[in-house]
Amino acid sequence: MSKRGPCIVIGVDGGTPTVLEQYVREGALPNIARLMERGTFAEACLPAMPTITPTCWATIATGSTPEIHGCTCASLHTPGRPLTETQSAYWSERVRAEFIWETAERAGLNAFVMAYPTSWPPRLRKGTQIGGPGCGVVEYHTADTSPGRFIVDGVPLQLFSTAEIADPFATRVTIAPGVDGVLEAELWARIEHNAWDVETFGWKARFAGEDTVVFTDLEDGEGKVELRPGQWSNDLLHDFRGASKPRQARYRMKLLDASACAQRLTVFVTPIVDLTDRAVPAGLGAELNALGGVAPFWHHGTPLLRKVVSTETFLEVERANFAWRLEAMRHVHQKRPLDLVFQYSVMIDTINHLHRATIEGYRGVDEATRQASVALERGAYALVDEFVGGALDILGPDTTIFVVSDHGSCGYARGLNIRDVLKQAGLLVTKQTDAGEEVDWTASRTAPLHSSYVYVNLQGREPHGIVPPAEYKHTVDEIIAALYDATDPDTGKRQAALALRREDARLVGLAGPTMGDVVFAVAGGVGSPAGGVHAGQIPTAQSNGGSQCALLLAAGPGIRCGHRISHTVRQHQIAPTLSALLDIPPPRDSNGAVIREMLAD
Repeated sequence: MSKRGPCIVIGVDGGTPTVLEQYVREGALPNIARLMERGTFAEACLPAMPTITPTCWATIATGSTPEIHGCTCASLHTPGRPLTETQSAYWSERVRAEFIWETAERAGLNAFVMAYPTSWPPRLRKGTQIGGPGCGVVEYHTADTSPGRFIVDGVPLQLFSTAEIADPFATRVTIAPGVDGVLEAELWARIEHNAWDVETFGWKARFAGEDTVVFTDLEDGEGKVELRPGQWSNDLLHDFRGASKPRQARYRMKLLDASACAQRLTVFVTPIVDLTDRAVPAGLGAELNALGGVAPFWHHGTPLLRKVVSTETFLEVERANFAWRLEAMRHVHQKRPLDLVFQYSVMIDTINHLHRATIEGYRGVDEATRQASVALERGAYALVDEFVGGALDILGPDTTIFVVSDHGSCGYARGLNIRDVLKQAGLLVTKQTDAGEEVDWTASRTAPLHSSYVYVNLQGREPHGIVPPAEYKHTVDEIIAALYDATDPDTGKRQAALALRREDARLVGLAGPTMGDVVFAVAGGVGSPAGGVHAGQIPTAQSNGGSQCALLLAAGPGIRCGHRISHTVRQHQIAPTLSALLDIPPPRDSNGAVIREMLAD
């Protein structure tokens, strides 16, 4: 290590190699272009299957296939429990294999992990970790449910508007004259998703002109900030009342729109969070609170989807998120020089879900709309590029850097509706209830779960099982036949690329109790049942400019210069390759080989 310096792995969720290369050719990514010139780029790094977030990030960090590390999807089903009950795979307890940062720590190296899915609670003993059981520092998935439900050590983002906005974070407000005749509105924060029992709070927004608004605390009248449309506040402080212990949290506000004459008002507030309990070692969370800025969060993708938040505001938030990552890393590195760093961002994946199909021309939109999506995507990759440069500035010129992704992204016109496929084959029966459409377990022989699995409703194994063991194999054959018969009604093309029996799934690195009786994957250009642009696609899927291949680029001491690897490499080879560079053993449970072609002689 004294000769080579530290290693940093920058995880770009959804980073797609074909897209990255396009923006490099356009000159939009100068730092990454330099990495490609002096490093090694893998053209075909196949992600784990299924191509979904926790499965692939666990594969990268452990150097083992899902059969070994156990995160076989984003949601994990425990045998013997009802098929409707699953648990989130984002937590480190679900990972049965050793992480490379544990290996490094055992070898005496100093590791730092930030916001890496599947890494929380921390398993480091002396290293540093911030966040992890989700896709950001601020929010995290609850451990006992499927992904989608999350909580915050504070409160999530707030959107206030005089307009009716169909968004889960939006609150409609009314402007009216105050006691002194000045127009004002009360903005009461929504405190659901809060990890603590806190009292309600909010702000008073008073017009100080046609489009100037002054914000004060609703409880004590303390002044907060004066803003005009398009302006962000500096850091603001909030003291949570009602929490089990005193907590002071930071946040920022942006006035999106304001007009006294038209009585319009729209306000965006970042999450208001306290990081005391979201970092180790003890005391680091308080230090991070004092750094200021906006700790990384991801649920601003929802208002972006609904066009409540503009692409400009979205990218402003992400720039602040990346700036915070750099300042936190600088702070930790100055206290004790780092040897191994894992940093993670979900931003590109968010944009993939919202815009990749449009960018690839699958949505039939006009060219101006498509180009607007391209501009957003290009701007997001440019932020990753800036982060790469900032990280190298902090860690020094002798740093070896890896830029990796969990999976790529494929646009699509139509998704595979696995429930309809099974219904049409007579394998799944549903019924309408007050809660909506539900599976009729008394008549259903199968049930789809997660992104890529179908379970047999087997007697003696499932609580409501109706399929006799003697009919198990025949039922599996029916599932596979139904999947291969599924076609796009517009094109007639087959939608499934692969369907395997449980016992044959070792072929794609899958086995164990948390996978279904049939594993399947859809082809490129077909939407995944769970993730749309990824999750259920076969790892080799291609679309109109997209690819499900994962990003793998490395440069620095020990890495071959100006080289491209054209043959297939796999994600579980990344950790062993890092281990070789660090001169430590591979992670204890790793079954991947070192990518020798990536290493300098």
